[in-house]
Amino acid sequence: MHPPPMNILIENAENPGYLASNGEWTKHAAKGRDFGATQAAFEAATKAPIGRFNIVCCILQKPGFIIIPMDQGTGMGTSPRPVQGSSLVIAQPGRDGSSPERSGAE
Repeated sequence: MHPPPMNILIENAENPGYLASNGEWTKHAAKGRDFGATQAAFEAATKAPIGRFNIVCCILQKPGFIIIPMDQGTGMGTSPRPVQGSSLVIAQPGRDGSSPERSGAE
């Protein structure tokens, strides 16, 4: 059995939006840059001038997200540090495919 098709995105955890191919931020997951793998997204995000970020696996068949919270980044006043205590979050998207609201998640 093959995993469902998905896009691997970077989400700004401080000001929700997805990193697009042009380097800008978009509220729509469908317009976010697909990094193809979580490792590629992680490496790009830790080198980019962004603060806290999430790696988001956007499942294409039945709209849903698997969110991997990351508590690090190089810019926006944060200091890089090892990921500790990050939990996996599975969420349903908003109607427009934008970042879902997650109560209690930081």
